[in-house]
Amino acid sequence: MEKKTSTDCTPNDIKIVETVSEELANSQNIDTVANFLKIISDPTRLKIIMILENHEVSVNDIAVLMNMTKSAVSHQLKVLKNAGYIKDRRSGKNKYYSLFDEHIMVIIHSAYDHVNHCYIKKCLSCQRLFHLQYVLFPLFPSTKFIKL
Repeated sequence: MEKKTSTDCTPNDIKIVETVSEELANSQNIDTVANFLKIISDPTRLKIIMILENHEVSVNDIAVLMNMTKSAVSHQLKVLKNAGYIKDRRSGKNKYYSLFDEHIMVIIHSAYDHVNHCYIKKCLSCQRLFHLQYVLFPLFPSTKFIKL
């Protein structure tokens, strides 16, 4: 029985299409991974995660570091906490935040290494990634940028 699709294309290699279709059907975490990437791709949230990499930091200190209002920072912290990426602790009137676990930093450092690797090779994708480094990693002022 022929499978109905909404595409106007016919497959060039039906075996590849069938194999990949099965793999995609069995990949239950695609939406979860996409949501994870969506959350950390926001430059403000990414900066906050990087601030928390090695430190437990108060909301006020994060606001100062980010040059943002406490309310704006609190909103981003709520998104990160609801996603399970950070945790908080109250001490008197202050709330302190830290990373829930270090796995998130492995992914961020991997992305950073990838971006730097592309610059060194000067591949075609670098031209598209060049501006990405300014967005993703503004907290690394010592990074050398190669103009393409």
